[in-house]
Amino acid sequence: MKSTIDIYYGDPLGVESEKIFLERLRADLLALKAPALIFANFITPKNHRQIDFLVVTLGCACHVELKQLTAPVVGGPNGPWPLRMPDGSLQPLEAKTPTDKR
Repeated sequence: MKSTIDIYYGDPLGVESEKIFLERLRADLLALKAPALIFANFITPKNHRQIDFLVVTLGCACHVELKQLTAPVVGGPNGPWPLRMPDGSLQPLEAKTPTDKR
């Protein structure tokens, strides 16, 4: 049986890491023969939040937000999670707010 992966875009993907993620996700789902709906880069109607991906398969639905980080994240199962900088030091990983332009 052929697996169907349907992708719906709210807006085109503008970040290269999101394009790479989507292609890898699609390839992995096809390899698993797992039909899926993928909603990409859309705004929720009620609270106007931007969502990177919503993935719906026969077994689950998963909200995915991608973050492009410049160093490995370290820590345990629950935060806070610092970044391990090239010199070995730890830098706190700060959450961005919706108005943050970093």
